[in-house]
Amino acid sequence: MTTNQRVCFGLGMIALGVLMIVLLLLQGCVTLTQPRRAHQQLTVPDAPALAYHKAMRATLALGGQVLSQDPTQQAISARLNKAVVLNVALTPQGTGTVLDVQATAEAGYILEHDVPDDVKAFVAAYQKEPR
Repeated sequence: MTTNQRVCFGLGMIALGVLMIVLLLLQGCVTLTQPRRAHQQLTVPDAPALAYHKAMRATLALGGQVLSQDPTQQAISARLNKAVVLNVALTPQGTGTVLDVQATAEAGYILEHDVPDDVKAFVAAYQKEPR
């Protein structure tokens, strides 16, 4: 094998290695070609005022940047990252509250997780909040 052949072979192996690394990194990512949404309703025993404060703390615990909040209307909207917006609406039900949680990701982004994971993360963060 000549020196040029060895160099070409070596460069080909490096290119193949780089391609494999890129594919491994992108394996767990989700590319959004259209908006993606996830939704979950959760009924909690907390009174509406307490549920609102717990929802706000859970949103902030996820690193959410609050876009709007309305304690009177019992609604919170926050950006979790540059692609995902989380909306939480609270409705009194008996002595408890129904949380309507929706996450929406804009098209054109690559996410390292899928949008339903954001809703699950919010619910988990809410449930960790003290009463």
